[in-house]
Amino acid sequence: PKITISWKGTPVGVPAEFVAQGRAASKTLAIFLPWVQIDRNMVWINYVWYNQQRFINHTNEALKLISEQLHATTLMTVQNRFAIDKMRGPDQGVCQLIGEDCCTVIPLHTGPAGPLHALLDRMIKARDEMVSNNAKGSSTPGWLSWLFSSSWLAGLVRAGTTILIMLAAVACFVCCGIPCLRGLISETVHSLFGQYVQLPVYEVTGQESSTEDSSAALDQSI
Repeated sequence: PKITISWKGTPVGVPAEFVAQGRAASKTLAIFLPWVQIDRNMVWINYVWYNQQRFINHTNEALKLISEQLHATTLMTVQNRFAIDKMRGPDQGVCQLIGEDCCTVIPLHTGPAGPLHALLDRMIKARDEMVSNNAKGSSTPGWLSWLFSSSWLAGLVRAGTTILIMLAAVACFVCCGIPCLRGLISETVHSLFGQYVQLPVYEVTGQESSTEDSSAALDQSI
């Protein structure tokens, strides 16, 4: 089948029997349980990375075996041809019997300086580069490895333990942290504003009215 690229930049057209993750299940998990889908993607990326390294190793070993066999076969063919030419020397050699198709050049790609050895060297360098880049800078502490490994039952136990620890931390903060914070704020406010003396407020309305009346009487007498 023809594989095309969609408007999102993703390949489209992979046959169903070769699909690693179903689209419906992946989208459902991405919407409702995004952390589960992220973990699935990480595991599949590691699996593809591991298979790529295995493929390189197996291909390299296979080409080495083929190279050894072809090199030995080529050497034996040349030796046999030399012996047959020597035996058929009185009859002008093998080419006199075979005709125009006698002269066949066998390319020595399997020799020490042949292109097959150069290709094998490049594959070995690519393999070594991938091995050197394995998990570079992604080492996790022991407690994180314990938290994100093993079976699903152990994963549920670890998730429950993590939730209980988080709830205990929140309860400790609510019961102890907030009262301490309130006390600290109260002491700070008292230390800032407690140095000012609060003066009493008197009712002076009646005194002011009597003063105004006496002033009016004095004006009338004058």
